[in-house]
Amino acid sequence: MDNGDITFIILLSLSLIIWIGGEILYRKSKDAIWIKRGRGNKSVKKYSESVNRRKFSYIEKSKSGGFKCN
Repeated sequence: MDNGDITFIILLSLSLIIWIGGEILYRKSKDAIWIKRGRGNKSVKKYSESVNRRKFSYIEKSKSGGFKCN
């Protein structure tokens, strides 16, 4: 490998790292509108915790006979 190949690989990997970092930092802004409306002003962590609580309560109610499935 000569210096040109090494430089190309370094530049390619740096641009890939910058692209991935940008995707991680700005991903929240790319969410669909219905996700933003459902989440409201909550952080992603708080929203996912509330969704998990709702799922758990639904499972518990269905086990205890609170919901009837046809």
